[in-house]
Amino acid sequence: MKLFNSNSRFARTSAVLLMAASLSIAPMAFSKDQSENLAEKLELQASQTAAFNDVMASSGADMKAVREQMKDKMSAILAARRTELSAVLDSEQLAEYDAIMEKRLERKHKHHGKKDRHSK
Repeated sequence: MKLFNSNSRFARTSAVLLMAASLSIAPMAFSKDQSENLAEKLELQASQTAAFNDVMASSGADMKAVREQMKDKMSAILAARRTELSAVLDSEQLAEYDAIMEKRLERKHKHHGKKDRHSK
């Protein structure tokens, strides 16, 4: 049984989010040490260093903001998905779905070495 049309907005949005989530944005952001190392490898002249560092810091801040927005949007989409599924699945199936999703989250965090950001 198909829950949605593969050409639907939901399917397209899900595909884009999965692709975005699978791409690591972090390598595009540079720490101060990484920027300094890159500046050294580029053999920047003294007149270029300050401007280079400003660009790197500014774009890094912008990228961090985008990552946060993406996390918020993805969380909202996942919450909406679960709400919609609660109208489709019975209570046992929904509990099983929740358990499967929790295991996936644990594997993802274990694989990426991240702590659960929901437990503080």
